Amino acid sequence: MFGRWFALIVLSCVVAGCRTVSSTDQMVGRPFRAERDTIAFPNKTVWKYNIDQETGVQTSKRRVPRPDYTQRCILLAGAARKFHLHAQFDPELSEVDEEEERRRVREILRRSRWKPSTDVERVMIPGYEGLWEFSEQREKMLKRELGTPWKTYLHRGNYKLLHPFSRRHQERTAQRMRGSIEVGIPSLIRVVRFPSLTINHAILAHAVRDEGEDWVFIVYDPNQPGAAVELHYGTHTRLFQFVQNDYFRGGHVDVYEVFRGPSERVRAR
Repeated sequence: MFGRWFALIVLSCVVAGCRTVSSTDQMVGRPFRAERDTIAFPNKTVWKYNIDQETGVQTSKRRVPRPDYTQRCILLAGAARKFHLHAQFDPELSEVDEEEERRRVREILRRSRWKPSTDVERVMIPGYEGLWEFSEQREKMLKRELGTPWKTYLHRGNYKLLHPFSRRHQERTAQRMRGSIEVGIPSLIRVVRFPSLTINHAILAHAVRDEGEDWVFIVYDPNQPGAAVELHYGTHTRLFQFVQNDYFRGGHVDVYEVFRGPSERVRAR
């Protein structure tokens, strides 16, 4: 989630320009396992938040000293998605040297945002069980390759902040998210309260379950690696609710997909 000042920078750049039922019989991607396919190190918030449990009032103050890895939620969530679509890990194979690992990471990050690689096309990362272990062991290298916060500020998906979020839009978004997940492609989304700056955050929805007539999306939250975070969608209200955490008091959020490819244009039944 961006700090207030950084969110305003994004906006200025934008204005100037920041039980599951399958919908198909064939998986396009692969099953996503959070304990294996997410990134171990966190995106840290510039602000430290305090939420009064009685009133629900949220206050914040700058962290001192400033965290060394911030404003990269969309880079982390997007990278987890790309590794899921294009990487293959094998702990039984011998590791390659760091320069070769870096070359392979760059190849993964250059590939399609939505079309999964076939098994023979996947980039092999030997010596690791999955992205979680790899990011634990190669944290510094991976952070360098993912880039600086400016890639977040100038991300092409930022312009969607200015779109109206009708209930019909939210319904279509939820349907597309579910359809994408059910064919093995995690959905990269942003949760916002624009023009309020209460929350402006990128997460990766990778599983969904039915809870009565509502849907519960399980997401990878770069701010909370290792946590099973939930995003609720009410099929009658056609509204999303994000759970309370260390940086958000919980409640209604607007959701949009950062980008979506042809293979994700499926709808859940």
